[in-house]
Amino acid sequence: LTLGIILACTRLSHWVEMPDFAPAQNGPPVKWKQKLPDLVSSAPAIGKNGLIYVTTRTGPVYALDRSGAIQWAYRPDYSPSSSALMLDRDGNLYFSMVAKIFSLTPDGQKRWEADCPGNVFRMSEHGALGDGVIYSTCDENFSAFSTADGQELWRVPISNFDDKATVLKNGALVLNKGWTLSAFDSGGNSLWTFPPPDYIAPPPRKGLISDAPFFDYPAAVGKDETLYLGSGDSELSAFTPDGTLKWTYDVGFTGPMDSTRFASSPVITGMKR
Repeated sequence: LTLGIILACTRLSHWVEMPDFAPAQNGPPVKWKQKLPDLVSSAPAIGKNGLIYVTTRTGPVYALDRSGAIQWAYRPDYSPSSSALMLDRDGNLYFSMVAKIFSLTPDGQKRWEADCPGNVFRMSEHGALGDGVIYSTCDENFSAFSTADGQELWRVPISNFDDKATVLKNGALVLNKGWTLSAFDSGGNSLWTFPPPDYIAPPPRKGLISDAPFFDYPAAVGKDETLYLGSGDSELSAFTPDGTLKWTYDVGFTGPMDSTRFASSPVITGMKR
């Protein structure tokens, strides 16, 4: 009977057209929409020139003006699946593709492209842009490239997908590596790791055999360089810039199958007291 229902619904889906529900207009009216020829794969990045940049799954990078009109499109002669974009202070763009990293000028001209051995998994949201340095995952390494010419400056070995990076004001790079945090200076030298060898973990919460935090997303950085991270086990933690745990707040863990999981980086407001 169940199989018959599934087959019937499958056949029904071939000729039943679902209605196009309009979203509720609870906020400001939409000023414009632009449908691109390719599936958008990134959050938009907005340049100082007012242009809105997006990457797409099939490769091209598009620039739109404030009215939504396409100003230019850059199509790399390489494999698809580009990452989201990052912009430096001069408005230059950076994005990665499989085994390649690119930089464009604000008007869509290629500045350079760099080889990245293996696979570039993700950049942008899970990569980082420092002062004159672009960071990206390359195969089983986390690499630093010069923003001037794309030359690889240094690399550190990591596990796959350990590319959640945050750059501090002093140029230090903090990497989320699953159950650990690691910091490196601008030359790739190790600064600190959490938990340190002498760390004494608190007793596991009720019902847990192991209660180690797992950091899925980049840290949010406060004005005093405090690092705020949400863990996969429903805890919000704060760390000093030198890797010392300041505090941890449990937002409501009730068991392995019923807990709050942080699905993004924390957001720090600019609210004045």
